[in-house]
Amino acid sequence: MGYFQYRLFTIEKYNNTIRRLSLMPRYVLIALIIFMTLSSFFVYIIIIRIHIYNNNLRLITLLWLIPMPFIIINFLYFLRLPGEDFRIHRVIGSCRPVIFQITTLGFNYKSVIETVKSVDYWYNKLLSEHRIEFESEIWVVIEPDGYKKNKRYFSEIEKMARFIVVPEDYKTLNKTTGKARALQYACDIRKRDAWIYHQDEETMVGEDTILGIDEFIKTHKTGVGVGIILYPQNFNGRPSQMQELSRSYMDIMSIFSQRSERNMLVGFHGSHIILSSDIEDSIGWDFGNRSTAEDLNFENAVRRRYKNVFYLLKGFAYEKAALCKMDQLRQRRRWIRGIMESILRKDISRIRKTVMIFQLISWFSAALSLFLFVLVIIYKFSIIIPELAFLSPFIWFLMLIQYYSGYSMHRQYIKKLSIYVLIKNGLIGAFVDMISPWYAILRLKYTPKKDFIKKDV
Repeated sequence: MGYFQYRLFTIEKYNNTIRRLSLMPRYVLIALIIFMTLSSFFVYIIIIRIHIYNNNLRLITLLWLIPMPFIIINFLYFLRLPGEDFRIHRVIGSCRPVIFQITTLGFNYKSVIETVKSVDYWYNKLLSEHRIEFESEIWVVIEPDGYKKNKRYFSEIEKMARFIVVPEDYKTLNKTTGKARALQYACDIRKRDAWIYHQDEETMVGEDTILGIDEFIKTHKTGVGVGIILYPQNFNGRPSQMQELSRSYMDIMSIFSQRSERNMLVGFHGSHIILSSDIEDSIGWDFGNRSTAEDLNFENAVRRRYKNVFYLLKGFAYEKAALCKMDQLRQRRRWIRGIMESILRKDISRIRKTVMIFQLISWFSAALSLFLFVLVIIYKFSIIIPELAFLSPFIWFLMLIQYYSGYSMHRQYIKKLSIYVLIKNGLIGAFVDMISPWYAILRLKYTPKKDFIKKDV
């Protein structure tokens, strides 16, 4: 699937996916009980009864317990799924216009073109069928280098979108660079009361996305809408794509967490979010030089000023995963740098910094835990508290659920793959994510502010 893939993103597929997802927790609980019963017996026989206790080595097995708080929080949010209404409802009423804002460097011109076409196609189709009523405009906020290089290709969508080229000499008050600079420029020139739906260059919309936006803007007078992103574009089962399946599962957990009084997770996307212009104008994107994670800084600033104004945006967005393992590493390197920069900011609360630090530690411990697993097999030593041995299979089971749930969410949008490919490439993609924070540390100073990752194929 390639060009015009957005026409496959229908409300019927969305509803079927949500229906399947809502039934999953009850089956997972049954499977968990069976799995834990069998695995606890296995762990007792193999690890506790047979393995030798090496007191000098057992202490490091505490690494297994580091990610437990986040894993348990995610699982508890997962169990709330059946009670959440993800179905899209028709709402009649007046509302402000929507600006579909695509912020891009401009080098992935094919992705930009297809993203614009997806908005134009579904918006006009639903408008002609009288299923939505809001006015809209498409903005492509683009850096001058990318625009100059690919201007001839953008000509086919010039009638669909307004191109806003960020001036080379534009400077914010805090001398912000990167994507945040472009976002601030768009914010400065907008000068109108509207909703802003933020998209990356590859963020396609579907029928469900537009209908979800229609319901949201008629239900809420202000606020921030956060939704779930899938990664079906050009999906063929590469390891970097397999790893993104778990990200869609994590989006569900992040939505629950972001809507709580205190967000206990770090994840916040800079795309597939809709903002009221009064909130965006008051917060802005001018976060200074430490703005690699402008989305995370924005979320923290909104929460600090407006408290809990985060709501569910129904409907999926449809994006692309990194095309190769090296790009996956570079993408994660940027995330690590962004989180570290946010931790060093003075305007981030101590509680949020603690959450960020602990989540970073959990990420770094993943590769160490894998190394520890090898040591357990080689040296035959058990965990420091034998009675907690069952936690190990519990962690592995919940990790498996992340991938299975993510695959289930994508199943209607991607081609069927063999079990062998799913397992092999899934393990490779997971391994790359495990080592990515260590790669980020080693290559941190080589992270450019405009870190271009190829998305065009």
